[in-house]
Amino acid sequence: MMKWFGWGDTQICFKISAKPGVKNYLQKRFGLVQVLPGRKGWNIDDVRINDCSVPKEIIAKIEEGIGKAGYSVKKEDRILHAFGKSYKDLIRIRTLRIDAAPDIIFYPKNEADLENIFSLCRIHNIAVVPFSGGTGVVSGLDAKKGTKRYVASLDLTCLNKILGFDEISHTITVEGGISGVALEKELNRRGFTLGHFPQSFEYTTVGGWVATRSSGQNSLLYGSIEKMVVSLKIITPSGTIETAKVPAMACGPDLKGLFIGSEGVFGVIYSSTLRIRPLPERKEYFALLFRSFNEASSVAKTIVQSGLRPAMVRVSDEEETESMVIMSGGAKGAKKIVHGIVWQWLKLRGFSLSKASMMMIGLEGSKEENRYLRERIKKILEGGVYFNLGKGPGDRWLSERFGLPYMRDLFLDNNLFVDTLETATTWNRVKEVYDSVNKAIREVCEKQNVHVAIYCHISHLYEVGASIYFTIVANQIESRLLEQWKEIKDSASRAIVGHGGVISHHHGIGLDHKPYIKRSKSELAILRAIKNVLDPEGIMNPEKLFD
Repeated sequence: MMKWFGWGDTQICFKISAKPGVKNYLQKRFGLVQVLPGRKGWNIDDVRINDCSVPKEIIAKIEEGIGKAGYSVKKEDRILHAFGKSYKDLIRIRTLRIDAAPDIIFYPKNEADLENIFSLCRIHNIAVVPFSGGTGVVSGLDAKKGTKRYVASLDLTCLNKILGFDEISHTITVEGGISGVALEKELNRRGFTLGHFPQSFEYTTVGGWVATRSSGQNSLLYGSIEKMVVSLKIITPSGTIETAKVPAMACGPDLKGLFIGSEGVFGVIYSSTLRIRPLPERKEYFALLFRSFNEASSVAKTIVQSGLRPAMVRVSDEEETESMVIMSGGAKGAKKIVHGIVWQWLKLRGFSLSKASMMMIGLEGSKEENRYLRERIKKILEGGVYFNLGKGPGDRWLSERFGLPYMRDLFLDNNLFVDTLETATTWNRVKEVYDSVNKAIREVCEKQNVHVAIYCHISHLYEVGASIYFTIVANQIESRLLEQWKEIKDSASRAIVGHGGVISHHHGIGLDHKPYIKRSKSELAILRAIKNVLDPEGIMNPEKLFD
């Protein structure tokens, strides 16, 4: 179970004492007098919440239909299902007041339960918000009623079974609520992997991945979730849809594509058949240092356009690189990456700690496959200026990658704004989008009179373009926390769409990104027509994705 007031396991928190470089960096970069160790816990009993508005007679009908274990109206459960895990969500929850929590939580355990729940919701005028891992960051889990009288959260985590494993075809069929951790553990036991590792991996589910069109950190080799889906079974208020379990077909439009990224507005992803791969023999992650973000980005583009497919190529800009170096050990951070004598040599080649850019490359395959990739990448690098940092940074990143979100709680406890946003664009516009978003955020923060740091990396690569991921840290304006967030979010979002970027590459739409999608009348008409067929009563996740 996730913390209701922050990220991750309730027994885990980011220990500032173990990372003195983080403390020193925050004090100098954001003018903090001291860095507090972080608040260890919050009392859920202190949270004020709107009362469940569903009448007792309707609750009795629900219990009759799905059993006492199939629902909950407990305060704690309603709090846990009120929001996702964005900065805005955590700010709202930490006010200790929730004005719009779901009235009731449903816990379906099979297909029949889902059908019964939909029937009860149609009869009793209840909107349904699908909820799986609860890690969303775009307000897709907000308890919006739409035109309905009440709103329920549909928790799918009891739908967690493996339904079929086909070793011959390299596929596995699972229910939508199965966690990524449980699925990967079972696949590894059988000698396979899905290869899908978003940063939220430890708390996400397969159904959530499909519903939000998720992309993992190793998408360059394994593909994003849409490349892994062979077929889907969808339970909608109007009935069940199951797509064919075939590798490809020419039988008109492929309906499974309609539900990938649908965010629960048409129905529930009951099960997915996914393509799997043999477990790689070796995993090798190493880092290279370049003189600038532009130089490193150019090399990354050349690698992917050469047809090479490492598991990952990740390029951090100068500010992100510098922060990683400093926070890894304060003033001694650089020496943890390169020895002093080497750094002097690098300075002669035009390197600067405040301007260097780090590229992380991951190889996953057999010994021969990894050797081939290393040699090809080395060939691409010939004639350029770079320094091989070796496997140390890669090993540290692998061991810590799922723990980084815990740092956000520490930042919040120290009155720091911390949010992320991402986009994708073509290679010819990467620099334009990068520059415009940086400028837009800095202009807003200058007006707000707060210190700001903007960290960026290229996270997912394609032959035609890349995804650009921004992390923003600033001093909070305590008297107007949500207004500050909205001003920064709006400015950055306008810069993204105004310079050729898409509003989301893998975070989804929800409520937060909906204003920045420009759909034609024809597109909206198609989406609304599909909605009317699959969900004629309009009970599924109202107000999300499109109006």
